[in-house]
This record gives sequence, structure tokens and C-alpha cells, in this order.
Amino acid sequence: MKPGSLEKYDYEYVRNGTCNIFAAVEPNAGKHHIQVTDHRKREDYAKFMRWLILIRYKNAEYSGL
Repeated sequence: MKPGSLEKYDYEYVRNGTCNIFAAVEPNAGKHHIQVTDHRKREDYAKFMRWLILIRYKNAEYSGL
């Protein structure tokens, strides 16, 4: 430090782990579906998609696009 200069602070970033958020949004219907997982693996994505299709939208009709 030099006389007349501002005091400087330093910090150390501590990472407390990570998580993943899957989100499916249907804005016209005002719906959103969120799922938080510990990891971002293909198995987690497959489970989210399976839940979304088989549970949340089990009565949806396929339009055959």
C-alpha cells in the first residue's frame, strides 16, 4: 500500500458444488416444469423426458409433424 491509495481487498472463491436444472416451458399455456438434479448426465435427461412424456403429457395427442 502506498500513502493516499485506496485499500484493496482480495477474496477466495469457495465452490460449494454444482447442480443441474432441466426446464420445459409451455408459454402459451402458462406452464413450466422444472427438475433439479445433482449431475447433468444423459440418464438424468432421459429420466426428465420420460417423466415429461409419460406422466405430465400422457393424454397428449401426436400430430404427426
